[in-house]
Amino acid sequence: MLTRQQCGFLDFGNAWQRSVPQTVANVVECARRADELGFGRYWLGEHYGPSCCWHRPEFMMGFLCSQTRRIRIGAGAALVMLRYPEDIGYEYSQLRLLYGERMEIGLGSGGGLEWAVHENYPAALEAALPVLPTGMPVWQLGSSMASFETAERRGLSLCLGLFLRQLGPELGEACRSRRDWGPRRLAVAISGSLIGSECNPKIEVTRNFDGLREGLALIEKIDREFSPDDVIILDLAQDSQARLEGIQALAEALPAAGTVTST
Repeated sequence: MLTRQQCGFLDFGNAWQRSVPQTVANVVECARRADELGFGRYWLGEHYGPSCCWHRPEFMMGFLCSQTRRIRIGAGAALVMLRYPEDIGYEYSQLRLLYGERMEIGLGSGGGLEWAVHENYPAALEAALPVLPTGMPVWQLGSSMASFETAERRGLSLCLGLFLRQLGPELGEACRSRRDWGPRRLAVAISGSLIGSECNPKIEVTRNFDGLREGLALIEKIDREFSPDDVIILDLAQDSQARLEGIQALAEALPAAGTVTST
């Protein structure tokens, strides 16, 4: 079974049925709770919907780092097709300078918007990678064989989004048969409500599980099938207390880092 250190959270900062200040306060409280309980990561998405509390996550990433002690803070994902490389380089160099090894970045495409500055994802990646701070962990986020091949070719860690779509057989086999990744990591991202609370219907993602029992069963299945280094959870519950209770319940169900458990 994966440990708390191998599990983390993805947050879209969606203010459905809450005010923006309430949502931001809950995001901070959830990150603090996850940090205190020994979870490994807290990532923030980059989104441009009208109900999102932020579009680009970098400001909130820095704020969360200032409010926590150990947990890694990252972008899940920075949409590089929409970004000028010099802006990405400056922002993440500053975050790395201020918060050191706790900062990491996931890269995704996010094309199709009228203000895209790159014609395609390979061109955007080619421009973004050289300007990122030396030593900062970089993840490729996606759900296709192309994402796997990009991570392999570029030497990036890989986070597969099961909340985007189910993995095809070729991609599943590639993940299962991977060898000698060195410091690179494999993560699988899933979504649902950890305590079965009401979910935001406006977030257009696949709901992979409903409730803690289903969530744990899915994490165990993913662990058996892919042996990932990390599982990232997008909790779709919109009630602030439910999100906190979900983090607490997951912590109580998972062993702490370094704990040996029988299988």
